[in-house]
Amino acid sequence: MRVHICAAPANRQTHIILAMLFFVVILGHVDAALYHALIRRDGVLRSMLGKKRR
Repeated sequence: MRVHICAAPANRQTHIILAMLFFVVILGHVDAALYHALIRRDGVLRSMLGKKRR
């Protein structure tokens, strides 16, 4: 696949922006999981992991 030389910087910039957005989404999910597990203690994380209550 041939890429035009002028398109390469735009593709790289798009890739970096999408990678950063993906990272932010992952961090948001981890943050929400920890919030439910440690602060609210409402069993949401346990139910997502499929573990039964004792």
